[in-house]
Amino acid sequence: MLIKSLASIVIVVSSFVLVTAQAPDAKKEAAQTTTVTGAEKQRDIPFPGGVDLQFLVKELAATMDLNVLFDPESRLGGRKVRVELKNVTNAEALRLILLQEGLSSEEVGPRTILVASRVRGTSIPKIGVGITQLTQQLAKYFGVEGGILINDVRPETLAAKAGLKAGDVIVGIDDEPIGGAVGLIRSIDDKKESDFTLKVVRDHRERTFSLRLPVASP
Repeated sequence: MLIKSLASIVIVVSSFVLVTAQAPDAKKEAAQTTTVTGAEKQRDIPFPGGVDLQFLVKELAATMDLNVLFDPESRLGGRKVRVELKNVTNAEALRLILLQEGLSSEEVGPRTILVASRVRGTSIPKIGVGITQLTQQLAKYFGVEGGILINDVRPETLAAKAGLKAGDVIVGIDDEPIGGAVGLIRSIDDKKESDFTLKVVRDHRERTFSLRLPVASP
């Protein structure tokens, strides 16, 4: 009897050790499941009287584990937004709010987005052009699904010498699609002293232009 009792105790203890060893993974999986469920859960967002835009965007992005940067040129500080949404996920709410306010979001780093005005303009000094992110209306006008509009070409620059013109829409670089204005600027910066091509839509036709970055002075 004593031997059988000891054997039973050993089995119980072994089972307890096995369960305890597996507990952290089980807790981790449960936590992950809870996180996903929370991010996809539908909710109401009632702010008919207005709420700070940056605060609301940050709160929604945080539920999706995203960092948010705001373009200073878009002047979003202190801006109020009136919104009254029902039965939407946080991702849907963020998309609808940005659409309503004429804003766009662009991935600029690991789990980091840049929120800016859709008509925000910038430049690429390296090749000598001014650019603007296309709105849906502009994309329809130029006959493209998306891209970056060249709104200015400086004289005697790489872009001017290559034949690029204001009104051209950049849709690709080296046969690769572009990932927004920031993505295009980064891709060109990465070229350093090499040749590359820009795929452009002009007069509803695709054209390819070759550019070569100059060798940096020692």
